[in-house]
Amino acid sequence: MFLKITKEHIKHAEMNEKTKSILNIAELLRTHSIIDGGALAVVGALCITHTIFDIRILLLLIFGMLYLAWGMGFNEICDVEYDRRTNINKILVRGDLSIEKATIITLVVFLISTAIGLYLAHTSLIATSILVALIISGAGYDLFSKKTAWAGFLAGAWLFFLILFGAAVAGTPNLLALAIALYCAFYMVEACSIQGSIKDIATDPPANVAVALGSYAYKAGIFDKISIYLSPSFKTLSTIIKASQILILFYVLTYLLPQLNLASYIVILALLGASIYTFVKYMGFSSLDQRESLKRHLTLSAVFAFSLIGFTLVAFVSVYELLILLIISLVWLFMWSYLVKGRI
Repeated sequence: MFLKITKEHIKHAEMNEKTKSILNIAELLRTHSIIDGGALAVVGALCITHTIFDIRILLLLIFGMLYLAWGMGFNEICDVEYDRRTNINKILVRGDLSIEKATIITLVVFLISTAIGLYLAHTSLIATSILVALIISGAGYDLFSKKTAWAGFLAGAWLFFLILFGAAVAGTPNLLALAIALYCAFYMVEACSIQGSIKDIATDPPANVAVALGSYAYKAGIFDKISIYLSPSFKTLSTIIKASQILILFYVLTYLLPQLNLASYIVILALLGASIYTFVKYMGFSSLDQRESLKRHLTLSAVFAFSLIGFTLVAFVSVYELLILLIISLVWLFMWSYLVKGRI
């Protein structure tokens, strides 16, 4: 029996190839998570405008998403040699997308996001200066994330400038925008330099804050269980970073207290308590055999940290508008997670 190849077969094959190419690009740019960049840029603007119904909000959402997509793609390119040495299953290591094509894609995304950023900032010297700082800190993190243990502080600076940029586009950044930007920056440092160090202590020593401060992983027991020793210096730094977040949050609550209702205040304090609890739990892990439990606590830590910001915004932004922003973010996240990863 001979296989009859029709125009429909060829067209179907071409469509499958195009779909695969789109999904490869989506994986490179981590499309499922770039909504975070847009949402955080919008948070900065909401500190000034107090409403999402503003054309600048839409442009900031697009800018933040594209800018984070560029950062994700550039990070993949910068880390490709390290990923090859450690056999990490990533798209450039697998060869599903060439480095040359990845470079062109990320450059195009960078140019588009920068053009939108310059359009938003062109009437404000402050916004333009923050945009430059944003690009430098983001590129710096991508270049040095696998070369130095302290690159997490560049990630914190990047998030700080992203939120401030949103505020500067909407008007003159106020103390509230500055405080929220600092809070998120300290959380990003915690996520990259503290949580990331514990999670990767056995596999990523050159760029690990915990290892740089005297912590290490070792085999123990008859089953060679991989245990963790966290040094006093690392624990002290971790506590300072977490305490800084708490102090900033209390400043924000004090600043907003007249506008917050009792229910919101109770929820925020409950989330803060849960955030501190997860911090104590993951700092207490002593074995990498508890990796799944560790990942669960790190995920909860992120949920609690950013939920705190959401409930703080309730003081001056309509709940319905925040729900619209949340629904858009969740739909985007779930849709692209399913398309790229095959799961939600």
